[in-house]
Order: sequence, then C-alpha cells, then structure tokens
Amino acid sequence: MSAGGGPFEALVSLVKAREACPPQVCLEQLLLDNVRRAQLPEALFHWGHPAAMLLLTLPLALGGAYLGWQIKLGNEGADPQGVKRARALHPPLMIAAGVLLVFGVQSGIASLLMQGQPLLDSAHAKTAGALLALYAAQGFLGTSMGGNGAARLAHTAAGTALVAWLLGHTALGLTLGFQLP
Repeated sequence: MSAGGGPFEALVSLVKAREACPPQVCLEQLLLDNVRRAQLPEALFHWGHPAAMLLLTLPLALGGAYLGWQIKLGNEGADPQGVKRARALHPPLMIAAGVLLVFGVQSGIASLLMQGQPLLDSAHAKTAGALLALYAAQGFLGTSMGGNGAARLAHTAAGTALVAWLLGHTALGLTLGFQLP
C-alpha cells in the first residue's frame, strides 16, 4: 500500500477494477448485458435504487430508531405494553433495515454500472461504506450490551448519530440522482 493510499486502497482498487471487467471474465457483466438487452426503461435504472431505499430501508431504520427511543425514554409504569411492544419490534426492524442496506449497496452498484457511471467517485458512494460499517458496529453493540447502562447509553448515542448519518447519506444520494444524466 502506498503512503498516501489509506486503509481502503486495496478495496478501492478491486471496486475500480469491477467497473472495467470484460464480459468474458466477469459474470456480473454478462448479467448486466442481459438486463440491458431487455430494454427496460432508463428511469428504472436511474431511480429504482433511490425509490427502494426511500420506500423500504429508510422507514424501517427510522421506525426502528423511534422504537429505540421509546424504549430509552419509556416509562414502564405509564405504558408497560407500549414499551414491551417497542422492545419486541426494535430488533427485527433494525435487522431488516440492515439487510436492506446490504442489498441496497448492491442495487446502487448495479444502478451505477447499468448507467455507465463510476462507482466510487461520489460522496454518496463513500458514505455508503461507512454507513454499513457503522450499522454493523451498532448492531454488535446492541446485541452485546445486556443490562450495562453505559453500553445502553452508547447504543442510543451511536444509533442517533447513525440516523443523522443515514439522513445525510440519503440527501447525498438524491443529489447524485439529480446530477447524473
């Protein structure tokens, strides 16, 4: 690794190589070529990823974060059933949002490849990798915190920061969508 390359230089090189992978070598390119031959509307490739992320992933993540705050702030004496429901729904909503984020990265990559756009040149692409890493760390913290009050507070603070990151990432994605031809 070169001195100025940073810790992700090898990963960046692999992703950049993916952009130019010839169909004879790259199964992904064969799939993309077959999809291109289907002559689907360009709008599907341009706006399909953002629409799916806005309609599926973002509401799950925001709903899960809301439930997390209901758990954090919940007064079990005032509404024990509400807090109990929030405790039951928060983990599966956040897991579903995480799974959709992973698939969302793949659909974003496919969208850019279908449009002939570079993969890592946008701020949105750069924040996607960090978002996945933060989400994984947040999930690990959530599953390992147990009854530790400091860990619960860290989970809440990190989750709130993650929601802010997700909203910024969303804004960058929409900006990218309007900038691409």
